[in-house]
This record gives sequence, C-alpha cells and structure tokens, in this order.
Amino acid sequence: MVLLEEFQALIQQAGGRLVGEGYYGVWEGYPFTAYVEKLRQPGVVSFNFRLAGPVQKWLLQELRNALPRGCKLMVRPRFHYQLLCKGQALRSCGEKLGEILYAFTRDLRRAGMLPPDRCPLCRQGGCDAYVDMDGYVEAHWDCVEAMTKSYQRQAERAAKSGHYVSGVLGALLGGLLVSLLILVAYYLDWEVWFGYLFLPLGTYYGYKLCQGRMGRGALVCSCAAAALYLLLIEQAFFYIFVHLRYDIWPSVLDTFVLYWRMMTVGEVFSDMWMPALMLLVGLVLNWRRIRQTPQTDDRTVRRIRSTLMEMQEEG
Repeated sequence: MVLLEEFQALIQQAGGRLVGEGYYGVWEGYPFTAYVEKLRQPGVVSFNFRLAGPVQKWLLQELRNALPRGCKLMVRPRFHYQLLCKGQALRSCGEKLGEILYAFTRDLRRAGMLPPDRCPLCRQGGCDAYVDMDGYVEAHWDCVEAMTKSYQRQAERAAKSGHYVSGVLGALLGGLLVSLLILVAYYLDWEVWFGYLFLPLGTYYGYKLCQGRMGRGALVCSCAAAALYLLLIEQAFFYIFVHLRYDIWPSVLDTFVLYWRMMTVGEVFSDMWMPALMLLVGLVLNWRRIRQTPQTDDRTVRRIRSTLMEMQEEG
C-alpha cells in the first residue's frame, strides 16, 4: 500500500493529526483537510483546501494540466478545492504525494491564490491557530475558546430553563396558524399542497417562541403536533365540503362521525397520501433546523474545538 504509506508520512511532515475521519495539517502555509477515500491497495486519498477567493478559469485549467495522471482537481462551493489522488495511476508514473502537493501549492502562491488570513469569528487578522470552520482556516485561539464556552453556557441554561407545557401549547399555536392558511387557500380553491411543507416548521417555531424546553422533546412535540394537524386539516376539508355541498353549517362532531362512516381505508389513503408526503418532505427539508438545539450546537462547537491547532511560527 505505497500510496497510503506516503500519505501517513506526509501527514506527519505537515504536522497533521486525525480528528474523526479527517486528517488536519498545513502544507507550505496552506491548511488542508485530508481523507482516505479507499483503504484497499493501492488506495485513493484527497486533500481539501479552502482559499480566500475563486480560482479563475484559466488558472484552474493550468493547475489541472500540471497535475500528473491519477490526480484530479475538483471545485466545491465556497472556494473549496479538492485534490483527489489515485494510487494506481500515481504508482505507474512514479509521482510522489509530497512533490504533487509542493507543486500545487507553489503554483497557487505564484498566482496569488492564498488561504483566508482572517479569523472567521471576529474577521480580524493576526491569527495564531487553525480550526475547521467551513474548511480548515486560520483563526484566533481565544475566539474559538470563547465560542466554545458561550455555547456550553447556552446548552446548560437551555437544559434548566423552559417548560414542555408551554412548548406544546406553542407548537399547537404555530401549527394552527399554518393550518388556517392552508384552509383559507382551500376555501379560495387555490393549490394547498405547498402549505404542508411549512407545517413542521410552524410547530417547531411555535414551540421555541413559547419557551419550550429545548432538547429531544422539542423535536418530538413539534413533529407530533404537525402530524395531528395533518389529520385535523383533513377533517376540516370534509367539513368545508359538506358546507359548500349542502349550504349548511353542521356540527363538527356530526361531520367527524360521518367522515369515518362514509370513507373507506382506501379513500382515506387516497385523500391523505399527498399531504402526508408533503409533510414528510417539509420535515426533511427543515430537519437540520428543527433538530438544532443548544445541545446539538454545543456538540458541533466541541467538534470544531477538537480541530483547533496552534499555528507554528515560521523559521
């Protein structure tokens, strides 16, 4: 496994270390995150660099042309550039990882393409550390430490504050607001399917605004409230249908009983599969936001803190 042995030696030379699944190091002044893409011989590894700005197309083409066979330079969003190296091709042409990285970073520096030199937290220069925040970049050690302590305090306060009762009421109010908008759209004969996309978000923000206890309970309560309103909206649709069809204002209880007497399981499924699907899509689209709590924020920040590495003075 020649490539992987070279990779380990290169990581040590770059002062790198393993955090999770990624290796963090600095090569010729360029911080990088490296990954072993394939463990089997001869292996595939990648190096991810974050630059301060976009590489112009002509320079990007020159960089790609300068790479040996077996290496591929890919552009990622937000000025991320991934250098993928395949062991089989590199072994056949006799290229070394260290030589490839040296030539790559040398060409970047000659073209004036440098990594960010301002702290992502305070936006000031004079950094003294590296940290993984949307790429492995320069930062201030004190800024990262302050951020870690701030999120830790927020998580501790959130664990002690808030009430599930007020949160549940808030989730019901938030879901009610979205449900009313869906019903108004239905009454006006507009398309209503898109409204279900916002139902999980409405219940979550209602829970949060009414100071419900933030934790796993927030996710459970908001999702349960969204599912409840899915059923209630279907009942409201049937009530509106009866009102418009017979021009009467029947009892809600009567229409509820009538609905379950008239409708078969297949008809209920036929009516509700699309709203349920939209609700599920809305939950997936907003999953990251809904599951985000001070506790999950704190875990994310702790992971970021684990990548913090002191900047070594040159010379």
